[in-house]
Amino acid sequence: MAGHSSRLLVEAQWVHRMLTLGMMRVAVVSGSGRTAQEIGAYCHDALRGLGHDARQWVHVPDRGAGILPTFALRYFRRFHDRRLDAVLLRFQPEVVLVIKGQDLDPSHLGTLRREMKSIWVNWWIDDPGLLAASRRLSPAYDLFLTNDPTAIEEHRRAGARNVDWLTFGCDPRVHRPLRLSPRLRRRYGCDVIFAGSLTPRRVEMLAPLVPLGLALWADPEIRWLQEDGGIGFLALPKNNPLQGARRGNFIWGENLAAAYSASRICVNVHSHGAYDVNMRVFEAAACGTLVVTEDRPMVRELFTVDGPEAEVAVYSNARELTEKVEYFLAHEDERRAVAIRGMERARRDHTYECRMKRVLSLLSGVSA
Repeated sequence: MAGHSSRLLVEAQWVHRMLTLGMMRVAVVSGSGRTAQEIGAYCHDALRGLGHDARQWVHVPDRGAGILPTFALRYFRRFHDRRLDAVLLRFQPEVVLVIKGQDLDPSHLGTLRREMKSIWVNWWIDDPGLLAASRRLSPAYDLFLTNDPTAIEEHRRAGARNVDWLTFGCDPRVHRPLRLSPRLRRRYGCDVIFAGSLTPRRVEMLAPLVPLGLALWADPEIRWLQEDGGIGFLALPKNNPLQGARRGNFIWGENLAAAYSASRICVNVHSHGAYDVNMRVFEAAACGTLVVTEDRPMVRELFTVDGPEAEVAVYSNARELTEKVEYFLAHEDERRAVAIRGMERARRDHTYECRMKRVLSLLSGVSA
């Protein structure tokens, strides 16, 4: 334990010196899942924008699951693990930032860390919904960042040495008001938008908004997290009113920014938790649409939600959600004013460059 403590102290001092000098080598490793890979790309670009030598790798060792036999899966996992080992050892980063990293086995990570003089950071993005999975991983990292502050104590009890929290953000180069062609305006234009996965609660909350002009960009199934960390799903019933609101499957990147730019109101319903906020709040706000989201503590910490300087609108239940949407559809000047303030706040204070500055600042305080 003493040797481990000494190593971490040396690494923390080295990172502090690198922060003082400027440029650092940072490896961004994204696990499986489109969201983790997209966040990884935003972090990579933000780090490079801050002047660091950042490189991104996607690590998906189980890409053949459900197709290949077990012996072949073992071979592919070893192949992808060794390929990641090779590129990291060649790059020799001062910091390895793992986005979620559910595919990195903690025992293999320990072996790799012993061969590198790097500080390993995990940004976990699915607490508290997948808290059981994240608690198994958090002790393996020098710094573990959860998206939900209420999960910090759980990770400390699990044995994580240094735990903090980090919420999502926006990339102003992607999430921005777009000037759309007539064709894209026809495709994406709407009064109310929701883009994301459907969950049982979201189906319940969104259905009353269909008469108000809801445009739904979502895959045609309802999903939910299971206790073992798996995903349960069933098809959206054909007689559900949301079927008539669907414009297509879930969209990403520039297409999502175009959809937000063409909408008046973005409705946000979280899939789990009760404190944190998700990506939708920052990305939609940065595109200039009014965000109407659940009233959560973190929303109030990050945005003004009351009074004449409100930057987003909040609701507490399904009835209040419908009432807020109806109100802002009928009061265009007020809707636009709140949306503009929300856009300015998101693009000023809630970018991925802001988030990466916080990560790097936390590293100087890392200790065993």
